[in-house]
Amino acid sequence: MNHLIETVKEDLKIYEGFKPYVYLCPAGLKTIGYGHNIESSPLTINGIRLDKDYIIDGKHVITREEAEEVLEDDIKNSEDDSRRLFSDFYDYPLNVRYSIISMVYQLGMPTVGNFRNMCAAIKNRKWKVACYEALNSKWHLQDTPERSLKVAFKFLDAID
Repeated sequence: MNHLIETVKEDLKIYEGFKPYVYLCPAGLKTIGYGHNIESSPLTINGIRLDKDYIIDGKHVITREEAEEVLEDDIKNSEDDSRRLFSDFYDYPLNVRYSIISMVYQLGMPTVGNFRNMCAAIKNRKWKVACYEALNSKWHLQDTPERSLKVAFKFLDAID
């Protein structure tokens, strides 16, 4: 695992926290482990896809090790989605890639894509504007202000 992904993973573990059982995230979605949304993404552990109803019924909890495996898969998927959002994703500075992956992990690719002004600023490499637009949002103002501040400020680290 490369340094960027390892950093994202360690930070997401802090941001999300660990719960071995199903809980409702702030968006009201059924979630387990380190913020894995079981409603939109199947839970696969050790290559075995677990039945969502089995997990929701509380018949299964997951270990930290299993949750880390799921987290790594989710980060990889978030990285892939980030690349789909931004064709030159791998040309961006590490801190910008960190922010994009973190946002996609938390919010999902469609929601991040709806940050139109921020996405335009990223594509034009206007890091101050990208930071401003990320913070000029419900995500920052209402949902997760502390987390969004840390993630958005990473854009500023990319300024030459």
